[in-house]
Amino acid sequence: MVGVSEPRVSVIVPSYDSDATIATCLDCLERQVYRDYEVIVVDSSPTSRCFELVRRHSPWVRAVRSERRLLPHAARNLGAELARGELLVHADPDVYAKPDWLARMVAAHDLHGAVIAGAVGCHGSAWFDWAVHLSKYDSWLPGGRSGRAEIACTAGLLCPRVAHDAVGGFREQWWIGDTLFSWQVADLGYGIFLDADAVVDHHHVIGLSALLRERFHRGREFARLRVEYHGWTSARRLAVLGATVLPIRLPKLVARVVLHALRAGMAVRCLVGLPVIVAAQSSWLIGEATVYLAAGGRASEPSSGLRPSADSRA
Repeated sequence: MVGVSEPRVSVIVPSYDSDATIATCLDCLERQVYRDYEVIVVDSSPTSRCFELVRRHSPWVRAVRSERRLLPHAARNLGAELARGELLVHADPDVYAKPDWLARMVAAHDLHGAVIAGAVGCHGSAWFDWAVHLSKYDSWLPGGRSGRAEIACTAGLLCPRVAHDAVGGFREQWWIGDTLFSWQVADLGYGIFLDADAVVDHHHVIGLSALLRERFHRGREFARLRVEYHGWTSARRLAVLGATVLPIRLPKLVARVVLHALRAGMAVRCLVGLPVIVAAQSSWLIGEATVYLAAGGRASEPSSGLRPSADSRA
């Protein structure tokens, strides 16, 4: 941890008005059994309150304050610039890592030589906490199957610095920049491996209306990203729009959540929270549909600004 002259691992945590959770987040990071690491908190809150809390509560942390508002992935990039480790680990200020989290993440990387996605559990025990959690993190549940993954979410992500630098870090304007980042590193030949035993617990502080708004906007961004990154034809967009409106995709998305919950031993929690899960997935799909509908019959070209260059490939 801090005090190690050249730590192998740098844990980067973006912060924005994270007073309610960040002290517990840092306490959990301090208790890691893996010790060759540093923690960097990049705070861009409108006041210095959260920054001062971090410095007072966890003086061993490298705390950096930006007077300018940074979106989460911009803060991650700044943290990566300051990091000394060869392995960059990203976490959120509202996740609480199990004591063996870093040890398992590093071991998984050493074994598989890949970008590592950790598992994301739920901190709360109320039915609504779990409904929110399954709506957002069903693909990374603890107790599920470890193996190859398509996306590594930044609630718990390990990336070698060489891979981070090869894609130029996160695209800062995208809220779902971890999805884009995952596609980019995969296109460079870096595999993504999910370790379902490397667990952080997410502390959800969100109500139903905020959840639905968030899912709607994330769905819009995801649709834009698909169209721009893959250069979808107008026929492809209209086909996906049709499958969304009919609806064909909603049952498939809900079935995916249920299957993942069953594999993780969370069938009862999924059943109880099913109305919220259906509403959240519907909001996501409505967000997607607005993008496909607005694009109409116009053809798209793959965006060269999003795709990694050929000379960066691993």
